Amino acid sequence: MQAMCWRGCGRTPVIKTEGLGAGTPDRRAGWKPRSLSDNMSMESNSVNTPQPLNDHLTGHLVAGQALPEVALASTAGGTIDLATLPGKSIVFVFPWSGRPGVPNPPNWDDIPGAHGSTPEAEGFRDHFAQFQAAGFEVFGLSTQSSDWQREFVHRLRLPFELLCDGAFAFADDLALPRFTTGGAVYLKRLTLVVRDGVIVETIYPVASPAEHAAELVTRLVLVGT
Repeated sequence: MQAMCWRGCGRTPVIKTEGLGAGTPDRRAGWKPRSLSDNMSMESNSVNTPQPLNDHLTGHLVAGQALPEVALASTAGGTIDLATLPGKSIVFVFPWSGRPGVPNPPNWDDIPGAHGSTPEAEGFRDHFAQFQAAGFEVFGLSTQSSDWQREFVHRLRLPFELLCDGAFAFADDLALPRFTTGGAVYLKRLTLVVRDGVIVETIYPVASPAEHAAELVTRLVLVGT
């Protein structure tokens, strides 16, 4: 079967370490998140699903590597080019975000690391103020359409932007790892810590999506490593 990918960010899928210090204040100081119970989704961090293994597919994403200049559609409108973005950023790449009432992709429960996008995003939401206070911007990135991503942002009340790499331009330039199921291609879960458009650290695999943001807060913000 021919693999399929997402074409464009406005449509549904087509078959196919350096020191980091403190900085900007929280721009959403009055924002309050929903609880997990308010955001029930079929895409979860189930303990019954296989955990990701380190297949060593990100060894080329080393500190000092520049990000590609790609204009990525944002859920806030317009585009973001991570390569030209000044300052510190965390870019968490996720395969797919679920939606209540919509089935997961085929065999999703059997794919290591596929589950967990909803609790991962909620983790970055809940720790967003800490990241902002330490000068980090936060972005999520997937190949889903911007319309799908906007629903996700609205339902989970995410205070940060999601970026659409529907044409796989960013992913192809960096040779990001991916997997195929049901004839569609998805990016594997990973996180890039970036400064002035250059990779500082690549975190892969992400063993526990639900705890990922909290672990980053402890290491990057509280400890400062």
